[in-house]
Amino acid sequence: MESAQEKLLDLLNSKTKENIPDSLSPPLTPRTSVPSSPASSSSKSPLILLPTEIIHSILSYLPPVDLASVLASCRTLKAHALDDRLWQALVQENVPGQKVTESYPCPDFRTLYQAHDTRWFLPKYKIWFADEDLTGRLIVVRYDQRRGCIEGYQLVAVSKDAGMTAWDSDPTISIHGFQPQVALHLDKPILELQAVDTENMDSVREKVKWLSRFDDVTEVTGRNRSGPSYLFSHPREVPISRLMPSSKNSSSSIASLPFQTQSRYGAEIPMDCDSSPSSFCTYMPARPLSPVELQSRERPSFPYGNIWPPPTIPSPHRIRAAGPRRPHEDPLFKLEARPTSRKEISERSFRIRKWFAHWFPAEHIDSDPISAVFARATMTPLYEEVTTYATLDPKLYTPTKERPFRGIWVGDYSGHGCEFLLLTQPDFDEEDGGGIPVISPQREDETDQDFEKRKYEETVYRGSLEAIKLTGDPNVPRGEVTFRVHDMGPEGYVKTIDDAPFAGARVVRSMGHIAHTGFQHDSFIESQLFIISHDRLAQYWIDWGHISFFKRVDIDKFTADQFTVLGPNDMDD
Repeated sequence: MESAQEKLLDLLNSKTKENIPDSLSPPLTPRTSVPSSPASSSSKSPLILLPTEIIHSILSYLPPVDLASVLASCRTLKAHALDDRLWQALVQENVPGQKVTESYPCPDFRTLYQAHDTRWFLPKYKIWFADEDLTGRLIVVRYDQRRGCIEGYQLVAVSKDAGMTAWDSDPTISIHGFQPQVALHLDKPILELQAVDTENMDSVREKVKWLSRFDDVTEVTGRNRSGPSYLFSHPREVPISRLMPSSKNSSSSIASLPFQTQSRYGAEIPMDCDSSPSSFCTYMPARPLSPVELQSRERPSFPYGNIWPPPTIPSPHRIRAAGPRRPHEDPLFKLEARPTSRKEISERSFRIRKWFAHWFPAEHIDSDPISAVFARATMTPLYEEVTTYATLDPKLYTPTKERPFRGIWVGDYSGHGCEFLLLTQPDFDEEDGGGIPVISPQREDETDQDFEKRKYEETVYRGSLEAIKLTGDPNVPRGEVTFRVHDMGPEGYVKTIDDAPFAGARVVRSMGHIAHTGFQHDSFIESQLFIISHDRLAQYWIDWGHISFFKRVDIDKFTADQFTVLGPNDMDD
């Protein structure tokens, strides 16, 4: 595949002196033209002499930016590159769980891809967890082809059984009932990015209706409505200074900087996630920290220098999270903290900024210049917050035959309610160089059934198991380890339970994480993990004398076409 792509690009470079590295828009006129005379066919590139099917196959290996560059080469290749099947496939690569068949509201898939350019990674990775307070937040992002928008909803869980019973085998131990209902909170989106028709600038106000609330407020100093538009480099990108007038004393705020100095790749994008006229929300692209920046910021203890995701969760890169300052005063709002090119945009993290502000009725502004000044003053944010989101490498939560406990789980935390966890099992070669286990041959006194059982246990019950909170509570917050098993094999094995309701469960030693409110004086205490099945676990907190359950969550259910009709019983057995 790589050789075909390199050959294609070499051929294209021989036909054109210039590519379009940062744009998906075709030029107004082609840079070169194909000779129309048959006598000049010898001057044609060998590429365009290939059969149509082969050219289409070659182009199908190109990433979007390179495919857009083909549009600038010549008329023949432009016609091939405009084939909507190529762009439909590029959209489909980023939309798991459903087959994309409609380009609505755009006329074709190329326009649709361009409308969400640099944001397709959001539905691609689907799972996003936030640093919001100590509790955090978990959202599932998917593409809704009915409306042509990328949307994210919070994943929530409640237990139908909050009762507690004594264990018949040991009445001193209490068993917490746990029948979780997991669903998306569809009433209020956390993320909503509309596909705006890039050919029709007037459609923006129809797509982003809340922007019109500012039309008469932010333009009071210039009554000419035919003046500069909100929309500069991209019809979905709005100058921050037009969204929130900044204080004269906030020189570090990006809102106080002229839009001409900002890259469109770092511009905030307005979202209509709240019906309140005083509530506003924007999507903020993020730039990864360089190794030098990360080394200078990272700290060994919570909150780890305000980086996200935290060190407990493996990630190819990390970004700055908002600190304790007011968001518009935080250094992450400086230009150098924003991506300035396509390559600088993080595809593993982003931010959402929310604020509340009073706004002044437009009819009063037009009639009274003094009211215009007052209107700007009343638009000062009354409350503002920036939430940082990160995703997970699919490898971390995708179970395999040798590591069947990997996944997203929901657990019972008594008075704190349900919390979501990431269960990780490191690869054996990463942990100890063991690779595939070596199973000793079947013994003479061993039945076939006993041999299969031993082979299974020696294959699956190996190495460590760690549960990391994706959402947390005031005691042990999001991003922290909640329990850890150092070895599920012989070194950690305790017993196999014969009594109900845990008959057949393997018991291994574990360490549970506890802390006082505010994550103060945290420590690990002795506990035991009951391995009931690949989809259900239980933790015995020895010092507290109770057992709580954990159950696997099928995230793919919430990205499928029918996710909106999933009821609260989707987790029931």
